[in-house]
Amino acid sequence: MTVLAAASQAAPAPVLSPSPPTICKPGAYNDWLPATAQVEQLEQALSTYFEKIPLADRQLPARGQVYDRQYRGLMRDGRKMIYGSFYPVGRFRDDECLIVSADGGNQLWYLWFDAQDGQIVQFHIGGR
Repeated sequence: MTVLAAASQAAPAPVLSPSPPTICKPGAYNDWLPATAQVEQLEQALSTYFEKIPLADRQLPARGQVYDRQYRGLMRDGRKMIYGSFYPVGRFRDDECLIVSADGGNQLWYLWFDAQDGQIVQFHIGGR
């Protein structure tokens, strides 16, 4: 008799605030301004990305939070990338670009989105 392991439950996508994200203006050489459609594509990719991560993974954003977010277009290895910072609603001011913190545990998280391929290529939790 073959015993099948229980399928691991997928992680739910984090809940984003219904308010529009902050798209940071270019501030340095090789920065670029992501289009609204590119940011929407990134946010739509979140569900698919998190479906692939087992729920038991401890490297996940905190559940029970609603997240505000900021995006900045940066060149990385010759590719147009969007760097996203995600944080609980009300934690930071929207006019402060770009939020990066080494503290905050899994309430602060970040990702790199390849704007040319339409894929999330890197994800990490604050402080890790």
